[in-house]
Amino acid sequence: MEKRMLTPEVRAALLSKIPFSVNATTEYTPKPYMTKIKDSEGKDTDEYSIPEEFRPVFTVRPFTKQESYDVKKVCTKGEEKGIQEWTRKVVIGWKNMFDAGTLEEIEYKADPSGGADKDYFGTIPEYVVADILMYVSSISGILDKDKLGL
Repeated sequence: MEKRMLTPEVRAALLSKIPFSVNATTEYTPKPYMTKIKDSEGKDTDEYSIPEEFRPVFTVRPFTKQESYDVKKVCTKGEEKGIQEWTRKVVIGWKNMFDAGTLEEIEYKADPSGGADKDYFGTIPEYVVADILMYVSSISGILDKDKLGL
């Protein structure tokens, strides 16, 4: 039997519908960084308001089964700090992250306990963290990415 591999396009369509190995990673640019410029009629153009080289890209891994269970429990209780912490743990890299105050690029730094450095990650806007959480939840099989609009 011939070995088949998914193309990136088919993979994107199947995310959240098929298993995603807990040993694998993927890159994700959160929706807030993907805003398109509007034309004079208010319709989206093909141009983005943030140039590609300045759009943050996060390297993430899916939740393990135990983490998925724990994340669902934290989300059900609405524990904001817990949600931030679980999201931080699955971000294992980033690029194109800049500090708007200093204008300097923020290099990824890992936390000794896993995931991104707590201080650096804590400066990322909450709505961006929420978007990352939704994406990771979808690749982990917790949420359907199509219903989330991801």
